Amino acid sequence: MSRSTAAWRCSAASTTRDTWLRADRFASTDVAPSTLSQYRSFARNHILPRWGDTRLNKISGIAVAGWTKKLRSAGYASATVTTILKVMSMMLADAVDERLIPANPVRPKRRGRRHHEPTTEAVWVTPEQAVQVALNAVRLVGPAASILMLTAAWTGARWGELTGLHRDDTHVHAAAVGKIVIDPKVGALHEVDGQFYLGPPMNRPGFARG
Repeated sequence: MSRSTAAWRCSAASTTRDTWLRADRFASTDVAPSTLSQYRSFARNHILPRWGDTRLNKISGIAVAGWTKKLRSAGYASATVTTILKVMSMMLADAVDERLIPANPVRPKRRGRRHHEPTTEAVWVTPEQAVQVALNAVRLVGPAASILMLTAAWTGARWGELTGLHRDDTHVHAAAVGKIVIDPKVGALHEVDGQFYLGPPMNRPGFARG
């Protein structure tokens, strides 16, 4: 056994994920604040409860595969399980970089059945139905809610884009077709850990809607 291998085994044998992983381990990850919050949530609520007391050198790919299968059986969406596994793989990759383990045991698996999420056909309202919903909103909430609903119905803007819309980005002309502009940098309102901030819209570059 080489000295480096012995050092790896000694370090991993005395290191559990709970003592090695810290909340600020994701601080250097270059992702959006909402994604960073999601990573921390998955680590806190799913990964650490299952693997927090397991020594790093005792985490095997087979054991992780069995765990992800149980997550799917528990009703978690395939996309959620995939992201949880991605976060765990990132953590183990950091452990490899820190020389706590010699290799990352979490690797993409090609065996087994593919998991297909059932799809639900989208239901689209008619213009008359959209107006009726907006009129009901006037009675229940007020005119502001009605305006938001009508704008969403006729432009396709998301809720965060509507609530983050600035007056300077609305162009309403009596004699021409109006439009709203979603700012590519601060065009959507986001909430992360109870805090609100303006940031880029999800999966969209800047665009105008009319």
